[in-house]
Amino acid sequence: MIENLKIEKAESDKDYKDVAALAETVWHFAYDGLVKTGGVKPGQVEYMIEKFQSEDALKRDTKGGGYIYYLARLGDKLAGYCGVRPEDKRLFVSKVYVSPEYFRNGIAKRFMHMLADEFADKDDFYLTVNKQNERAVSAYTALGFKKIDEAVSDIGNGYVMDDYIMSVEPSALK
Repeated sequence: MIENLKIEKAESDKDYKDVAALAETVWHFAYDGLVKTGGVKPGQVEYMIEKFQSEDALKRDTKGGGYIYYLARLGDKLAGYCGVRPEDKRLFVSKVYVSPEYFRNGIAKRFMHMLADEFADKDDFYLTVNKQNERAVSAYTALGFKKIDEAVSDIGNGYVMDDYIMSVEPSALK
């Protein structure tokens, strides 16, 4: 576990630019291999980065979509980020990504603890995760999330997301 990790809300243009740069690295690390296995189609990673992880997309999500982004920093270095959208009784955990150089250092767990404190009033937290992304499914399971459903979503341009829907009660994350 990294002790000097600081979690803060994304607020500045620089924050969103940093997140978009890390997203490019993390998404290629996580999803390029899934192209080979058929988990995603060729070209889908770049399409999804532009549609969901670009600086413009992050700002749009924050300004008009009700999303909140959190950054995990070690000094000036961005080690990970998390994006959530509060709903009535639930919290949608849209994004939890950690730089590959900081895998297995408890950063995702720190995000979840912070969210459990901040959104303790929610009945549950839920997320979607690509069925083929075994590393992420395993990480979420280790945090206490359970598979509750499956969903196939058309995201445009001939691409779909084939996901598990996973859920956990906030109190289980503390």
